[in-house]
Amino acid sequence: MYPVYEDGLVEWSDFISKRYMGFYIRGAIFRADIYSYGKSADYVARNLLKTTDGQYLWGPGEITPSVCSMERLSVVPNVERKDIAIVSVANSSKVNNAFKDCEHLLVTDAADYEKDFDSFVKKYKRWCGDLQIEPDFEALSMNEDVGVITVKTSPDNKGIFKDTKEHKIGYFAYYNKDIMDGSKVPLVLGFHGGGDTAMFLTFVSGWYEVAHKYGFLYVAIDNHLAVSATEVAEFIESLKLRYPIDEHRIYGTGFSMGSGKSWDMFQEYPEIFAGLMPASALFPKDHNLFGDYIGDRINKTVPVPIFYSGGEESPLPELPFQAAQCIERVQYAAQVNKCKERFEDLDFEDRANWEDKIYGKKADRVEVVHDDSRNSDLTIRYYDSEDGVCRTAFASVSHQQHECRQHTCENAWKFISKFTR
Repeated sequence: MYPVYEDGLVEWSDFISKRYMGFYIRGAIFRADIYSYGKSADYVARNLLKTTDGQYLWGPGEITPSVCSMERLSVVPNVERKDIAIVSVANSSKVNNAFKDCEHLLVTDAADYEKDFDSFVKKYKRWCGDLQIEPDFEALSMNEDVGVITVKTSPDNKGIFKDTKEHKIGYFAYYNKDIMDGSKVPLVLGFHGGGDTAMFLTFVSGWYEVAHKYGFLYVAIDNHLAVSATEVAEFIESLKLRYPIDEHRIYGTGFSMGSGKSWDMFQEYPEIFAGLMPASALFPKDHNLFGDYIGDRINKTVPVPIFYSGGEESPLPELPFQAAQCIERVQYAAQVNKCKERFEDLDFEDRANWEDKIYGKKADRVEVVHDDSRNSDLTIRYYDSEDGVCRTAFASVSHQQHECRQHTCENAWKFISKFTR
């Protein structure tokens, strides 16, 4: 699904610092499961049942394992982290007694790796130190599909597929089983951030839960940074052959670099989308995520309903008051959507005198929605278009750094889902 590796190894260059970081075993940092036997199990029991720090997604962070499986231990473990999920295989009663206070424990007389994985191991993941449990899609009456679509490589693809005639795009799809009853369904296409995969946007940002609650098809594209906007358009056409998609209700969303891909679709293929929900990145307009100038292809006349959100405490440029480069994209969206409030004269150096301290211009309406789970406020500014329709929502989230939260995603959907193309 993610082709940027060779022989099981990933070569990592830090996008933010532009530094080469080395080679790593391919895998998900948030799903580190340790399997051990005999002496290696003794090592795990002595050294890994505690908080472990190392290189996380954006630098130093906690990399404590999600699950530790230990078979035939000869030492009694000292468990410091009770939230590590433990699989104890063929161990003595004395060893198992040391595990009795663990929050997640499977004790078995013999290893059955596939069975134990399906029933116990696979449901655990650790995000930023917190152990989380994967949803039971069968219990939710949801489907989780994994698929691949082959597209023609477009001339403007400057990524890893640039020298190919065609290439594959992997995806994960989530939907309630009962919506596939023969009627057309809305589609939300998700674009992940640059340092992660489709799993972040799906689970950490909670888009699968929003899809479950509101009954739409959510499809997360993996490795979209190697995919051009033209290829995304072809991908959607192929997706229509697999699912009963309502072509009048196709939406897109993305976090960080995925926000950039959402903006790419706004400026290159606006006629496809009934609305877009980018989050946490405002790249300069006129260029795509490959850094190429798109020239006359840029959309200047087709309004696209938009719900953009960013973190008020982000260390990266996400909101107009944080960096001058953010203003250009907001000006562009307001111009294309023909907002009555004009943003052309917005000056970053004069931000101390802005009417709105975050976005600069006074909104037609402002809504503040509190997020109890994070004790923060989502402030949504609604800007009406010249025809009286509100197609533009610019939001900010208090106490948020470079993140994408389910509370914001759900409110974005509530706004965007009202529109059809």
